[in-house]
Amino acid sequence: MKRFNLLVLLGLLILLSSCGESPPTEREDHFMGIAFCEVHGDELLEETVLPAPLTVEFEIEYQDAMEALFPNLGLAFAIDYPDQDSVVVEYCPACREANRLWLKEH
Repeated sequence: MKRFNLLVLLGLLILLSSCGESPPTEREDHFMGIAFCEVHGDELLEETVLPAPLTVEFEIEYQDAMEALFPNLGLAFAIDYPDQDSVVVEYCPACREANRLWLKEH
């Protein structure tokens, strides 16, 4: 019974100790400054790209697939970066491959 009480007390202390904590400073998909793909678990790489000069409206089916299967393509559009000739983006190579396969199949 004493052991049970200690476990309950420990659980309460853990719960109370997290109250009022400030949110983490890093994004959830970052660990010690390294970004990871939330789908594939691969480290995100950086690449300098030219922002696409057009606005693209993706079909709903593609938007859903992008969110679920390949969220880290590293796309950049000029509308988001009006004063920049190039942009450094993070991308996941596995996301780009999944995107390529998805487009081939659809």
